[in-house]
Amino acid sequence: MIGMLLLVSVIACGIGMIAVIFSSQTLPQQIPAVNLRFSSAENYLTIYHMGGDTIPEGKYLVRINNKDISSGQLIKSPTSSGNWAPGETVTIAQPGLSPSSYIQVIYLNGDTQQVLATNSTA
Repeated sequence: MIGMLLLVSVIACGIGMIAVIFSSQTLPQQIPAVNLRFSSAENYLTIYHMGGDTIPEGKYLVRINNKDISSGQLIKSPTSSGNWAPGETVTIAQPGLSPSSYIQVIYLNGDTQQVLATNSTA
C-alpha cells in the first residue's frame, strides 16, 4: 500500500514538472535603453543618439505619422553603416514635416516591435 502511494506521488510530481516545463514562457529579450533627441529643419528630421545602448543595424525603423520610413531614406553619420551608437545621428529627408508630425523610433525584435522613443517635431 505504501509502495503504491509513493509510486503515485512520484508520477504526479513528474507530470507536474513536465507541465511546468511545457507551459513556461521564454525570457523576454532585452530592449535597448536609449536617449534620443529629435530635431527638424525645413524638410529634414535629425535624430540624435544622446546615450544609452547601441542599436544594432537593421534592428530599428523610423515611423513618421504612422508611415514606416525605408532604410534607404535614412542617412546615418558619421558612419553610413553599422550599428547606431551614442554620438551618431540619423537624418531623414521628409517633405511635409510639421510641428504636429508624430515620430517614433521602433526596435525590431523578431516578430515584435517595441517603441524606443517618440516625439513631435515641435
